[in-house]
Amino acid sequence: MGQPYGYPPPPPAAPPNAQQGNPTPGTPGTGRNGESNGSRKTLVAVLLAGAGLVIAGAVLVLGFVWPGGGLLVSQTFDRGAVEAGVAQIITDVYRAGSVGAVDCPANQEVRSGSVFTCLVTVDGEPRRVEVTVLNDNGEYEVGNPY
Repeated sequence: MGQPYGYPPPPPAAPPNAQQGNPTPGTPGTGRNGESNGSRKTLVAVLLAGAGLVIAGAVLVLGFVWPGGGLLVSQTFDRGAVEAGVAQIITDVYRAGSVGAVDCPANQEVRSGSVFTCLVTVDGEPRRVEVTVLNDNGEYEVGNPY
């Protein structure tokens, strides 16, 4: 009779290389609360993917959809509207006699401080007029035809 009655048997001895709390070689690793390392990596990957989607969404909204064209989309003037506006200003402000054809370059960016030149026929003579963009709202100033 090797054991006295009422006492539990002693725990088996741990292998010499095993440390308490760590798995023995060859067994799958576990994290806190029995969670496997694989599921922890999956959780991290899902969280990073979600953060990436949020950042991509913010870039799309701010870059392309934001009211006023966004940060990545440049607005351009309506060429016909600018040509009509230039003719009207030359007639009303500069009191030119007869304003004929106005030809402004296409795809001019609505950007404060930018300048472009339009060709205008005034009293049958070809002239040039500088258009200066005053702000990013599309307001511009028309110079005196020369």
